[in-house]
Amino acid sequence: MTTTPKLATKTCSRCGQTKPLSDYWRLTKNKKDGRFNACIECARPLADVATQRRRDRMGDNAWLAEHRAVAKRARIRHAGKDTAESLANKAGRRALKKLRAAHPDEYDRLYRLERYELGLSV
Repeated sequence: MTTTPKLATKTCSRCGQTKPLSDYWRLTKNKKDGRFNACIECARPLADVATQRRRDRMGDNAWLAEHRAVAKRARIRHAGKDTAESLANKAGRRALKKLRAAHPDEYDRLYRLERYELGLSV
């Protein structure tokens, strides 16, 4: 029997089910786990109602303008912040491209070998 770390799961405040943290929105830094109290399944209808109220209060055009501005700020804030995984993938693709250009026969041999080992058609 394997035990999971204490914070790997969380109990939803709405439905009472224990679910993995990936089933909760990341929302706040003042919580121990940084997640919303209700799971996404329970919180989504609440968020939809809140969004519709805000949209009704502001008007569609004003809400859409604000929504676009928030999205633009997020894109600017996260621009250039590649994850380690995406950087590794980029480096790997660059290395493969160089190998393919310099040694096409060796690249083809390695490609076929990898596909054979994975059980894929060659």
